[in-house]
Amino acid sequence: MLKRLFQRGRPTFVTYLVAFGLALATPLVVYAAAVTFQLAAQERGAVVADVGRKAKAIVAATDRMVASRIAALRILASARGVRGADLSEFYAEALSASRDLGGPIALVEPDGRRLVYSRVPWGTLLARDPAPELVARAARTAEPQISGLVVSPQTGERLVVIAVPVMTGRGTGRVLVAEIPLDEVLATIAATGVAAPHWGSVSDGDGLILARSEENERFAGRPLPGFSEISAPFGTWTGVNLLGAPVFGAYERSTLTGWTAAVGLPRSALDVPLVRSRLQLAGLALVLVVLAFVLSVPICREIARACNGLAVMARELGDGAAVQARDLPIAEASAVAVAMVRASLDLDERGRRLAQAKEELELRVAQRTRELEEKSVLLQATLDNMAQGLLVVDETGRVSVHNRRALELLDLPAELMRSKPTVAEVHAHQVSIGDFIRPEDSRRVEQLYDGGCIEGSIYERERPNGVVLEVRTVARPAGGAVRTFTDITQRKRAERELARMVRHDPLTGLPNRVLLRERLQAMLARVARGGERFSLLFLDLDRFKQVNDTLGHPAGDALLQAVADRIRGVLREEDMVARMGGDEFAVLQCGGDDPRAAQALADRIVQALEDPVEIAGRRITTGASLGVACAPRDGDSPDALLQAADLALYRAKAEGRGRYRFFEPAMDAQVQERQALELELREAVARDELALRFQPIVSVESREIVACEALVRWDHPRLGLLGPDRFVPLAEETGLIREIGAAVLEIACREAVAWPMPVPVAVNVSAVQFERGDLLDTVLETLARSGLSAERLELEITETTLIEDGDAVLRTLHALRRRGVRFALDDFGTGYSSLAYLRRFPFHKLKIDGSFVREIERPETAGIVRAVVDLASLHGMAITAEGVETPEQLRRVAAEGCTQAQGYLFARPMTAGEIATLMRGARAFAA
Repeated sequence: MLKRLFQRGRPTFVTYLVAFGLALATPLVVYAAAVTFQLAAQERGAVVADVGRKAKAIVAATDRMVASRIAALRILASARGVRGADLSEFYAEALSASRDLGGPIALVEPDGRRLVYSRVPWGTLLARDPAPELVARAARTAEPQISGLVVSPQTGERLVVIAVPVMTGRGTGRVLVAEIPLDEVLATIAATGVAAPHWGSVSDGDGLILARSEENERFAGRPLPGFSEISAPFGTWTGVNLLGAPVFGAYERSTLTGWTAAVGLPRSALDVPLVRSRLQLAGLALVLVVLAFVLSVPICREIARACNGLAVMARELGDGAAVQARDLPIAEASAVAVAMVRASLDLDERGRRLAQAKEELELRVAQRTRELEEKSVLLQATLDNMAQGLLVVDETGRVSVHNRRALELLDLPAELMRSKPTVAEVHAHQVSIGDFIRPEDSRRVEQLYDGGCIEGSIYERERPNGVVLEVRTVARPAGGAVRTFTDITQRKRAERELARMVRHDPLTGLPNRVLLRERLQAMLARVARGGERFSLLFLDLDRFKQVNDTLGHPAGDALLQAVADRIRGVLREEDMVARMGGDEFAVLQCGGDDPRAAQALADRIVQALEDPVEIAGRRITTGASLGVACAPRDGDSPDALLQAADLALYRAKAEGRGRYRFFEPAMDAQVQERQALELELREAVARDELALRFQPIVSVESREIVACEALVRWDHPRLGLLGPDRFVPLAEETGLIREIGAAVLEIACREAVAWPMPVPVAVNVSAVQFERGDLLDTVLETLARSGLSAERLELEITETTLIEDGDAVLRTLHALRRRGVRFALDDFGTGYSSLAYLRRFPFHKLKIDGSFVREIERPETAGIVRAVVDLASLHGMAITAEGVETPEQLRRVAAEGCTQAQGYLFARPMTAGEIATLMRGARAFAA
């Protein structure tokens, strides 16, 4: 240290700065220390409060996770099949619900015997439930029960269990049990944002750790340290963790689950503010010292004089002049001056060496440039001839010029070609290695033997090694010829592959519609000449669109490939299967004039496609419907046969899935009748033969009209007044539903504006109306034209609409909802009844299908209605019971919690004038 302060008996630059800076900075450093330590204490308090908030967040997150599963189990407990003896249908519902809940679901008797377990295939022998006491308690108390840490005796998996009783008319019967993997609890902790240096954990009522955000595998299942000392519902503690390290933490106990959420961090993290304050103090002290040095200019005059001397020497060095040594007052400055003199001398020497090296480098570059130019000329000539082989035959019949590519393509020895052989010698060599097996190839070479007059030509030749050459011959004016050889092997392969692809399906490798039509034409020609007859089977996969919509197109493609393999597996070698497009296939059965042979083949195909298909770890069950046409009985042309098979397929699908039907002439008549009805429907839309009827929707409590539903009718001139079930499905198939829907919306909004009561008008919307993507504009333009406020329009959609193109439909629904339009989910309970749609879109109203109202006296049906009401109330939705026809039904739906009712008990559908008269008269129906 003394050497840095004094050199050669003189004080250094550092000596002056240290002396003055310490004198100036000392009182400021003391004041900064007091302020910094006070801020550190405040920050430490904030860290303690943050730990408590994180514990509350974990409790709230786990409560929401458990509550949502209890609600879902209650809905599942109201399913129709849960109380019966045949549980196969309920197993499918439990399997679907387990995918939504993220864990297996079991139906258990109060004594612990499992009846259904979604984790294993139906029919598997089931072990007893791993938490029989929990099941018994749920059955006894008729309340949901939540377990602590449970270890499955079959799999060894650690999990928690939720048990919800299944209520019957006689009390509690069976119990629904949902297994929640501890990974779900761990994911819930992670979702709260607890991260290092904090750790978060959830422990059960016995203090065993269910999940921990850090080192979960190491700590899960072990007792929470200090759990026995926790008595209050929340608080903080200090102690040591399972590794013996000192920690600080906060805890909070859930009133719903009885679980304890704990968040902790190392004790050292509490000291971080103090450490940081010390670092900040040190930095501030350094700043103050530097500031003091800046203010010490008067003391450092001697330093300035030394610096001036160094500046003069630096300018001399920069100008390239000789640097003169100077006597400076400060030791460091004197050392720098000496170094500058040495640097000046060293730079002079290096400059001389660099000039010499530059001259040598320029000479080398010039020589290398000349060499590269010469090689470039040679390389360019080589590149110009690399693509094709080249042979030049002079007027004497000798090969005077050749290139390396010719040797490679023709397998010619370099020694032979260097001797400038005749064409005959070259040809002899090629014959010796197996070339020119075809006579036409040899004849093309003979014209070059004598060097006579040669005509230009182009032809293709395939060598024994499979290489295909395009040979071009150009005659030379003075005699001889130039012959080039181009390798077109890849091009020929591509042409063959293209020809194959035109007639084959790229996904399954099966023949496509083009090849099938060619085969049909050929077989019909043979039949006309007295050949054997055949059958055409046209098949369509069942539930294929559902696979695409739920699992994605890659899974659909894999399913089509598996189906193609299974169909090929049941065919004979002479039969043919083709993919027509989408999920449609066609099978040609040779010699199938006997209907029994075609029937046997159809049975084999149906049975082959009934077994589940394993795709991406999931078992997919599909099936097929088939239509069969026999040639030439059902058609003597490809189009006629395809149409007959298609009509038979249409009949099979209409009668149910997984069956087949042979073509009958009556099917053609039915299609014609359907086409006639379609034409009449188009004319009816053009002539405004469609009319609206309105049915009031009544408040269960006040009996007042709260809304009216618009119902479309067809005043058919021949068949009379037709309900929507007679023509709406046809309109949806043909696309006419778009025009009909727009007209219904227009009339309903216009009539509602004139009503004496400002109640909403409900209009049904088909899934087809969403396909074009213009429903949003149609609704907004109709509201603008009619003058009806958006709050008085209520659009009713079904679950099928959401399944068809869920994301696009939801975007349209949200856009209309933002503008005030109301929405009702119609016929709930008759379709998929998926909770996902209720979470993804907030409906204003949920309508219970009339089939449940008709059977509401049954305890299981009443339970379903009650579960739906609870679900709708949870989401803030009104509940309308459809099809109420008797006072008893009204009393029951009111008792279950329905807020609105609709049906013949109040009024049948009536005209616009009649509904207006009803509104002007009695505003409430009799109780």
